[in-house]
Amino acid sequence: MSYLYGRKFHGPITNLVLKLRREIHPIPYEEIDWNKQHHNCCKNPNGDEFKHHLARVPDYIWLAEDGMKMQSFGSQSPISGGFAIWEPPVPKPYLEALNPSEIFANIVVEKEHAECTASIIQALLAFKRLHPGHYKKEIEVAVAKAARFLEEKQKA
Repeated sequence: MSYLYGRKFHGPITNLVLKLRREIHPIPYEEIDWNKQHHNCCKNPNGDEFKHHLARVPDYIWLAEDGMKMQSFGSQSPISGGFAIWEPPVPKPYLEALNPSEIFANIVVEKEHAECTASIIQALLAFKRLHPGHYKKEIEVAVAKAARFLEEKQKA
């Protein structure tokens, strides 16, 4: 995954891809300045479609007396510092006995992956550059743990 991202790999540009680009992006795809447009995927910010989504934002993000709060699935980083694809790994290998498939081994228990961890490190450092004072300590701890995880994976 990291290799593909670094090489800016993309599949063939088909008619479907061209139609999706026209539907998703409010300006022509070729004219998008990607450094400024990552947040912009809405034709009409005052349209009904967008307003329906805005109505749900307070269900997930709100301001409390002690600061900004967010509804989440919990921490995505286990003690090891590595990051998994979806959820923190469940350290119960005996659950693999429940795997009904002989073809796909080790699919029941989630594991940390170097690619996911490397991507998270990049994202956290980009966020830190954009917002230097926001969650500074937490980001530094997460990046240090994740880097340690990657170093241990490379030694193994």
